Amino acid sequence: MGITFDGEGAMRIRRFGSLAGVLWCTACGGGGDGGTVTPPPENRVLTRTAGDQQTGVVGAAVAIVPRVKVATTSGAAVTGVQVSFAVTGGGGSVGQSTGTTDGAGEATPGSWSLGAAPGANVLVASVAGTTPASVTFTATAMTGPPAQVVKLAGDHQQAVVQTSVAIRPSVRVSDQFNNPVAGASVTFAVSSGGGTVADASQVTGSDGVATVGGWTLGAVGANSLEATVTGSAAAAVVFTATGDELLFSPAADTSVAGTIRVTRVVIPAGRTVTATAAVTIIVDSVASIAGTLRGTCVPITLVSRQSITITGSLDNSCAAADDNAPALRVIAGTGYTMTNATIASTGEIDITNDTTLTDAEFPAISSGRRRGVRSSSPGTSPALAVANPICVIGGGTYAITPDTARKGNSGRHGSPGGSGRHARISCRGDLVIAGGTIRAQHGGSGGDGLDDSNRPADASGGDGGPGGDVRIRATGVLSIGGASIRSGNGGSGGNAAAIGQVGLIGTRGTDANARGGDGAEGGIFDLRAGLEVQFEASTPLVVGRGGHGGAATALAANGSPAGAQAAQDGGHGTAEGGEGGSTRDKQLRAINVLNPHLAQVSGGSAGNGGVADAMAGNGGVPDKAFPRGGHGGQVNAIGGDGGDAQLRDVNGGLLGLGGDGGWASFSGAKGAAGWTNLCTLPDGFVPGGNGGNGGVASGHDGVGGSGSSNGQPGGVFVAASTGNAGTGGQGEPNGATGTVSDQITRTGQRTNAVPAGFSRGTPFPCVNVQPRSLDVPYPPNTLCGSPSLVKPISVGNFGAEPVTATITRVDPAGIFAAIFVFDAANANAPFTSGVFPVGNVNTGLGPRPNAMPICGGHVPPGFYCIRVEVSLGPTSKVARIPWRVREQAVPRDENADIAACAGIP
Repeated sequence: MGITFDGEGAMRIRRFGSLAGVLWCTACGGGGDGGTVTPPPENRVLTRTAGDQQTGVVGAAVAIVPRVKVATTSGAAVTGVQVSFAVTGGGGSVGQSTGTTDGAGEATPGSWSLGAAPGANVLVASVAGTTPASVTFTATAMTGPPAQVVKLAGDHQQAVVQTSVAIRPSVRVSDQFNNPVAGASVTFAVSSGGGTVADASQVTGSDGVATVGGWTLGAVGANSLEATVTGSAAAAVVFTATGDELLFSPAADTSVAGTIRVTRVVIPAGRTVTATAAVTIIVDSVASIAGTLRGTCVPITLVSRQSITITGSLDNSCAAADDNAPALRVIAGTGYTMTNATIASTGEIDITNDTTLTDAEFPAISSGRRRGVRSSSPGTSPALAVANPICVIGGGTYAITPDTARKGNSGRHGSPGGSGRHARISCRGDLVIAGGTIRAQHGGSGGDGLDDSNRPADASGGDGGPGGDVRIRATGVLSIGGASIRSGNGGSGGNAAAIGQVGLIGTRGTDANARGGDGAEGGIFDLRAGLEVQFEASTPLVVGRGGHGGAATALAANGSPAGAQAAQDGGHGTAEGGEGGSTRDKQLRAINVLNPHLAQVSGGSAGNGGVADAMAGNGGVPDKAFPRGGHGGQVNAIGGDGGDAQLRDVNGGLLGLGGDGGWASFSGAKGAAGWTNLCTLPDGFVPGGNGGNGGVASGHDGVGGSGSSNGQPGGVFVAASTGNAGTGGQGEPNGATGTVSDQITRTGQRTNAVPAGFSRGTPFPCVNVQPRSLDVPYPPNTLCGSPSLVKPISVGNFGAEPVTATITRVDPAGIFAAIFVFDAANANAPFTSGVFPVGNVNTGLGPRPNAMPICGGHVPPGFYCIRVEVSLGPTSKVARIPWRVREQAVPRDENADIAACAGIP
């Protein structure tokens, strides 16, 4: 017999062997008679085992498939039970609607895909006869990745170019079920028309919308803007807009300033546009200037994204040379055509179609020899060989103005002259220059140095400024026919004049030292092409020369005459001319040049050395108490060396001439004659005074510079007998004569006559002349015939009696004298003045004799004589004062009409 339980919990008893039946017992208990036994029943329980409270993307299956378990109350798994699965919220779906529990009592729907809308999803699993009868699974559906991009607003608009469209373009980003995607990155970019966008990178909001910050149209006509979603395979959407033209074409003269953005520029012939401040004109398409665009000393920049045509003028030049003058820039995107145009600037001129061009883009030339030069016959037609150039210069003028840079400031030490500005023309592509003038600026001269003092007078001229370059570039073919191209000359050195003043009694004459400024190097022209340089007609190419050295004039003062002390020695005079400017140590080299014989290269010579003109002071005049005459001061003059012409042609030969050396000019430094007394009662005959020694004269002229022909050496011009000694005074016995010395060396000629063409550089005006003795503060301009400037004259204290002072300036040739009378008894009395012929002078005190001999009958070159006579009752005091002035005549002319200075302040 065996005992088992069926699926309902009833016990079965089965007899084996001969027993043929089965006895069922549904409620077995004690004391039975062997019938059916029934055990107590157990409940079945339904539970969730996996897959509840998940998050997923709309339309996608959850990561964990929901799972339920059917078990008895005691925990025994119940197999073979059917479980129903049904979606009750969110609109999703399951893989199968029913499932059967496995050996573990578990069942699943196979899969659970969430609905198409974001939000809550619900799945219910149910089993009949279980507790509970069903269980619920929940899941949250999230928006999917960006899958769609659509335009919301801002398409098909119209606006003026360089302005923003009225409606900012916006897009909506959604997933595959058209749910808006928040947080998606959208990039807006101009795809055509050349406009601009503001705040191009945007992020979608909760509604899936992103809007660009702004869209400014570029070109006239079609413009487009693309919107792209990062990380999405969706195609970019394109917004279109039409740009309307913004034309700048004044119907009358007008003014502009600042940045101007327009579509097109047309300045008609006869119209003038004036820039009142810095102006930049940016043109979207083309610019055409037949009229005038100008602005005095303000920056002007013209930029076109396409082409520029100029048949009129662009001018931003200043009223005078200016170191800070702004440049004039013309930038054409595709190319430019300038026909008989006038381009003028005090700053640099820059014409190009590509601002990124550099020298590195052009072939390097490693050797000093001309390479690859091709030449056609001299009879070749001058027609330009380039068929379709994109850059054309067809006549006109392209020049820095004023032609010369700023002159240095004058003072005790002159400042340097301004640097010459460059002219630059370049083209990415072929460039044709068919006629016209291209001119860089000359360097400015150095300022003049002037020192007129009773301390050691020391003056120097400023150096000249370098000349400007002409630089022409083309990455393709550079074709030149008939144009005139000139780089700037170097500026000359400033002149220097040191003029010592006679000091008080008992002082040696004031020394004077002067040095002229050096000349500067000239500019060069630099023509480069990426393919070939063609000369199609005769083309003058003028290289700037070096500047000349400045002249130096040193005029030392005479020693003071004997008085309370012995007569003093004259001051020393030293003058050194400035050196001439050299040309650059460069070589004109070329690759692939066609018709080189048509390039007429000239210039490149070096500057001449400056003249040195030195005069030492004469010894002071003796008197009875101190009979020896003063010694003359030493004089030293050194002419400036000529500059070297170092620029070489394509074959390595020197191109220009070396500068000539400067002359050295000496005026004798004389010892004074000894005092003479032949017979003066009551002394009788007394010994004569010894004459002073002549000053030592030393120095030399300048050496000529090297070049294709070396410069000539200067010369030595002895303007007066150099180093003359004073004669001995007559007496018992006569005084001894002083000694003389001459140590002048020279490389050129020596002459005692004014050499032909001799020049001392730029003369000084007749101004700021001061008296040399007796502490007489004399109005400077009266020497030039301007009697309106008057001031008192102090000649000393003669007590309470009236004093009349008469000052007579006598021209050495006896042309005229200027008379000034002052009554010391009336300090506020004005001067009476006039210009009278010598020999007919009347001061109101009676006629005066011809005053020519008042300086002992000899007036040194460069000096005039002042007679100061102070009358006190029956006595008078007379002083003879050498008066040195700056001459206007070159070379020195002692007979010059100084009256020509009248009125110069």
